[in-house]
Amino acid sequence: MKRNSKVSHAVFSLGFSLASLLGTTMIVNAIEAEYLLLNSYFRVDGNQLSSTVQPLQNSNVTQFCLQASSNVSWWKGLKILDSQGKQISLIVTENDSRLSCTPNIQNSRLAGGKIEFWKAKTFGAHTYMDSARIDVNQVKGKKITINWINE
Repeated sequence: MKRNSKVSHAVFSLGFSLASLLGTTMIVNAIEAEYLLLNSYFRVDGNQLSSTVQPLQNSNVTQFCLQASSNVSWWKGLKILDSQGKQISLIVTENDSRLSCTPNIQNSRLAGGKIEFWKAKTFGAHTYMDSARIDVNQVKGKKITINWINE
């Protein structure tokens, strides 16, 4: 069942604000949130991830980065897709490669798009795990870094 995205986003925003006030950490599964959660923690296939946001000088573009913690060595990937499901960018980390970023992406290409979370599974097979929709109004003019904290 699809949730009203504005209500879902407001509920999660309120939850994270309340968690911050109480000094606790709230972690949700990426699929439960529907939209990519910014400045928060979430789980994908049991792995803990976080997202951080930094401003860019150009408000017409967005950049995504994938950063792997020092204890993460298996292949991880993020696919950025447009509204038609066509790949805009793929960024990956593996072994000693800890940080990978997209070039700046025009916000118009992200409208209706989503971000997919991938990781290596059995025998190193690159496997789709989850996805979250991209809210262009939330990400425009920002550098979004997804930190893959553990395996």
